[in-house]
Amino acid sequence: GGYLEDGKGLNVYDTLVVTPEKGIKPMFCDTAVATDHYHHYKEDIDLMAEMGFKAYRFSVVWSRINPLGDEDEPNEKGLAYYEDMVDYLLEKNIEPVVSLVHFDMPDHLLREYNGFLNKKVIDFYAKHVAFVVNRLKGKVKYWITYNEINLSPYMPDLVAGAIKPDDMTQEELFSQIIVNTQIAHARAVEVIKSIDPAAKVGGMIGHAPFYP
Repeated sequence: GGYLEDGKGLNVYDTLVVTPEKGIKPMFCDTAVATDHYHHYKEDIDLMAEMGFKAYRFSVVWSRINPLGDEDEPNEKGLAYYEDMVDYLLEKNIEPVVSLVHFDMPDHLLREYNGFLNKKVIDFYAKHVAFVVNRLKGKVKYWITYNEINLSPYMPDLVAGAIKPDDMTQEELFSQIIVNTQIAHARAVEVIKSIDPAAKVGGMIGHAPFYP
């Protein structure tokens, strides 16, 4: 929800083209409304409290903090939104657990820089992390640097904002994406710890067990 409201920019999830299998009717909604948590987060948190939730993991939309991704200053309305949400969670005795990115790199960083295939984007990501952590330090104890970062070689456009150049092999893509996303994770840990040494920081991997 909150599509392009309050200064938010397009991100790679907004512009993702989903092609259903032949003969299968599309069964998905776009990001314009979805569950509209943006406008109903207090009602949703009230329900969490009623159900006895002790923690809520949610994600900061990168393009809500930096609409293009390479700006020097953050979008104040974006930061204020998440601070209000965190304050309301704490009021309800629910611990906020914050993912700093969840498949929503600003679309501009894909179009202009080709995402994490370009090391400049690591710097833009570190700046995004600093903006959010500086705003929420003392209120948020638990941080996740990047959602399911290990999926970046397999879904590079969505996870890492990158499209394989024609002159790059699949092996080179895997190598560069893995190296750059791991450096980005390490930079995020450094940034978070420099701002709040007491913060608890972890990564997040996509793990799907299969049984024969």
